[in-house]
Amino acid sequence: GLTASFWYYVYVIYNPSTLTTSALISKNQPAPTALPSGFTQYARVGAIRINASSQIVRTLQKDYRAQYVVNAVTPTVFIPFPGNPYGAGSATVSTSTMVPATAAVIFVIAQGSGAGTACMGANTTVAASAGLFIIGTNVTNAFYSGEIVLESTNINIAGVAQSAWCTGWVDNI
Repeated sequence: GLTASFWYYVYVIYNPSTLTTSALISKNQPAPTALPSGFTQYARVGAIRINASSQIVRTLQKDYRAQYVVNAVTPTVFIPFPGNPYGAGSATVSTSTMVPATAAVIFVIAQGSGAGTACMGANTTVAASAGLFIIGTNVTNAFYSGEIVLESTNINIAGVAQSAWCTGWVDNI
């Protein structure tokens, strides 16, 4: 079975002797753990998340860009940042449950919940006066969205109290 709360990497594999193409998923990247007999070539084409209930989290990937598929029928929702909501000040947030380790960019939506400035960024220099997204002086109930080029497996949130969600990523394929 699939390991709960884990990222799997999707590979297209090829057997040159039989001219057969297939696919497999593996816990490992940049290479699959093991290839079936005769399959000697592979290319990683994406990643999938398994949730805490061992279900595949629905995503749609086109080229390098992946986004969460949200609907009323499946358990997939936009992925909340761990620790949501955040109080005023600053917080360092791990992206490991939101995007695969191979992500180059994370797509975010956030909602401010207080008067003041709200921002997010890729490193700890994010502050209420500097960051990737600066909303302004009164972000109470205001939504904002954007993308952050990842410098590590963390991002930083600063400013007024806010909630945030991940909507997708760019995979570094």
